[in-house]
Amino acid sequence: MRKGLKEGLTLHQKFAEGIIYRGIGGVIYFPGGCPVVCFSDEKSNLTGIMHIGWRSIGADIIDNFLNLWEIHGGHKGSATKIQILPAMCGKCLNFPIEYYSNSIAPAIMHTFPKKIISQFTKNIEERIELELIGLIQFALKQRGYIPKRAHECTCCSGKYWCYLCCDKNGKKYRNAAFIMKAPFIIPPPFAF
Repeated sequence: MRKGLKEGLTLHQKFAEGIIYRGIGGVIYFPGGCPVVCFSDEKSNLTGIMHIGWRSIGADIIDNFLNLWEIHGGHKGSATKIQILPAMCGKCLNFPIEYYSNSIAPAIMHTFPKKIISQFTKNIEERIELELIGLIQFALKQRGYIPKRAHECTCCSGKYWCYLCCDKNGKKYRNAAFIMKAPFIIPPPFAF
């Protein structure tokens, strides 16, 4: 077991579509176009990163991650800095009504009631727009956390790779999310 981690959490243990680590180190994460959320708690010396797609929401990934975060000393409220990285906006993340109704809605209704989900969906011309980042923010706030959100869409901003826009002619590209914890004298621009 890695020094500094509580019993039961090993260095290479994978859980909750994310990683939590203590101390100096770094993680590179390649999301598939879904939101990536970064966590940092200086008081507990914890850092983490989590991928959250609609399937993740239906599988209770947010609660699983936060439970582990808290077990290992992570704090709620402003002690834990949370940054949601750029991801697809609701206009870009849209699905045919039949697919949404048969696949997505049943999965996310496992975690949230229809009344809550309706605040983050919009029916537009035979398609359902899903404001996934808003739903993630809601879930984090419900647990007592204060997330910050990047306000750029990976699809319509044209600045990032997005599987809807960029995977063309058989070519696949990927974004990378980096999270680092090091003894910096002056925080770098990507620090929390």
